Amino acid sequence: MKIEFHHINCVSKDVEGLDLFYRDILQMQPIPAQQFVRTEATKVDGYDGKIKFVTEGSMQMHLAEKDLNVAAKNKRHINPVENGHIAFRTDDITAFKAHLDAHGIPFADYGTTFSQQWHQIFFHDPEGNVIEVHQELQLQAPRTETMQEQRKAVPLRAGIEPSHNTAAKFAVISRYIPKDGFVEDIVQSLTDAPLSGALSQHMLVTHDNQILTIAFFDAAYDDHEENARRLKDEMQVLSVVRFKVKTNCTEAFLENIQNFPLGEDRIRRSVVQTGEREFIAITRDPIEAKIALEPLRLQALDGIEHLLEWFDDSRTDPRSGVVHHDWVRQ
Repeated sequence: MKIEFHHINCVSKDVEGLDLFYRDILQMQPIPAQQFVRTEATKVDGYDGKIKFVTEGSMQMHLAEKDLNVAAKNKRHINPVENGHIAFRTDDITAFKAHLDAHGIPFADYGTTFSQQWHQIFFHDPEGNVIEVHQELQLQAPRTETMQEQRKAVPLRAGIEPSHNTAAKFAVISRYIPKDGFVEDIVQSLTDAPLSGALSQHMLVTHDNQILTIAFFDAAYDDHEENARRLKDEMQVLSVVRFKVKTNCTEAFLENIQNFPLGEDRIRRSVVQTGEREFIAITRDPIEAKIALEPLRLQALDGIEHLLEWFDDSRTDPRSGVVHHDWVRQ
């Protein structure tokens, strides 16, 4: 595991003025913003403040817009753009997190919240200064298929909702990773051509521009039709969370997942079985209700953690985003 100094982050309400100071007074040179591939923020997570990058040739300075709400918005205990931070780069972020754990140092894992190509964590030194350590990730190479070929190439997940409730429901969940600049084109293509035979199809675009579609067959459009009608004009968030259950723990998992907090304004909650021990939980809530429920759902997740196999360093494989489009067969 290697660690090297990478940059200093300074925050300001006037990023343009700060950038001008370092370039004019200290003769630093700008770094093209394209070298830092931002992750698109949403109303419920991410960071959309301005950032400028400068260098004197060997080290970098990242000049970021001050934002006091980033930690609360992303449900982390450290805010790296409140007072700035210093940053180091490693070639093994998993090993470094284990290193911090071994020394009893808590950290906030922001993953790719700020950049698509960096996995970033933040922690405090003994004096309370914020330290960043990140690993550079390899971005997926641009695809060369046509849009129609991309649609055919996307792996589908299909499964039957476990019949703990009423009749089984069949669902198909598809994930699309568009080439740069093709998100809207693919969204429009999917909107114009819903899956044949589906009773309803729902689409979300995640903060990193992945597109998920969920098509339900032989199932009601909404678990709670009254809420769906009442809240149809409210901004809604669709969450798709994949679980991998340990051997001989399926029944216990299903019993517990049925008791996850829903809230009075829920619109949908489905659990789809996609493999012998793999499940996908689909929830749909108004954005304010989702934010309010998140601490309770995380607490419930803590209660079933012992039943789960992990995805690398995460106990679930989640995707969420604002609902982009709904199609319902009349």
